[in-house]
Amino acid sequence: MGQRLPIYAAVAAGILVTFAAIAQQPAGAPPQGGGGRGAAPVGPGAPGGRGGGMTPYDHTDHTGYTQIFNGKDMDGWDYPPTVYKVIDGSIVAGYDPHMSTGTTFATYTRATPGDFDLLVDIKGSGNTGVQFRSFQNDITSTDAGPNKAQLRELAKIDGDTVPKMDAVADAQAALAAAAFKEGADRADIQAKSQALSAALLDLSQARAEAFAKIQSSSNKLTRDQVATFAPRVSPTSPIVGNPIWNVAGYQADFGGANTANIWEGGRFGAMYNGQRLNERGNLTTAGNITITEADPAGRSPKVLATLPTADAAGPFYKPDDWNQYHIMARGNTMILFINGHMMSMTIDQNPVMRRTKGIIALQIEGGRWEFRNIWLKEAPIEASPEVFTK
Repeated sequence: MGQRLPIYAAVAAGILVTFAAIAQQPAGAPPQGGGGRGAAPVGPGAPGGRGGGMTPYDHTDHTGYTQIFNGKDMDGWDYPPTVYKVIDGSIVAGYDPHMSTGTTFATYTRATPGDFDLLVDIKGSGNTGVQFRSFQNDITSTDAGPNKAQLRELAKIDGDTVPKMDAVADAQAALAAAAFKEGADRADIQAKSQALSAALLDLSQARAEAFAKIQSSSNKLTRDQVATFAPRVSPTSPIVGNPIWNVAGYQADFGGANTANIWEGGRFGAMYNGQRLNERGNLTTAGNITITEADPAGRSPKVLATLPTADAAGPFYKPDDWNQYHIMARGNTMILFINGHMMSMTIDQNPVMRRTKGIIALQIEGGRWEFRNIWLKEAPIEASPEVFTK
């Protein structure tokens, strides 16, 4: 067995590079090189080598897919309302510039797919990604237990009150700027400013009273949990809810130089045979086909082959515009496409750290991002009868 892995890697590299070359063909263009003697016509049953011709994969075909975002609201999603909101048919993460988002997730709650295809259009700036085959890894699932509902209520309160407080703060800033203009009515500005200050105080008081009411219920939050949700930066700083909506597992990174990387993170000290295993970080970067070590503690993946798309910000990725992300997972192989072009492939052999199914979630780690046209197709693999004879 010890001699088989290098042979397997070499053969796999050749096969995968061939597949990668085919994957780079524009939608609707015939595969180059045919498939046998001479160029093969495209289409079922077409001549040209063993098996006939090949048909280009259509990354825009939604046959067999389920639309998991309806374009109107976030029905079926679990998310912090201070970070995620539907605006003009898109899920917008980081919609309020006053709010510090941190690293926060919106989780789709109606599927935990194993083998699947996921299509999503993404546009924005900063850092984002799509979690898949993941799991919720939050303090409320272990330490807080019954307090999980309380923590969510706190976040809902902020989802209602913080935007109003931000609007008041913006109005105050506008009045302050107006006060320095020539001919400004200082008395009128001062009166309006005092009214706004009173309104902000009322909102802050209502927020505090709502928090106190939740605190007085039977399952009181611990001191550490309260500190986690204490206002940061300013009185209008929101409860983002990171400890509630934290997600761990595979992430298809998106944004700038990170685009089309697969990151595995969020485990933070899982134990295996008495050994502490932390997140593995980057399993693949754009332009690479990688394979992980079978050793449970192994972190460094090996590069089987490289693709022509090593520069993720090249001709296939459109900064500051809509990009279609296609995540394909089959067994322990995961492939990322951007705008119909293959960008990376990961073969995860780690028997302990790899995951074969799990939740899907959107992520924001700073900036402002929009998501739309989110489609999911699960691809169960059925056992085939024995049809070959030895």
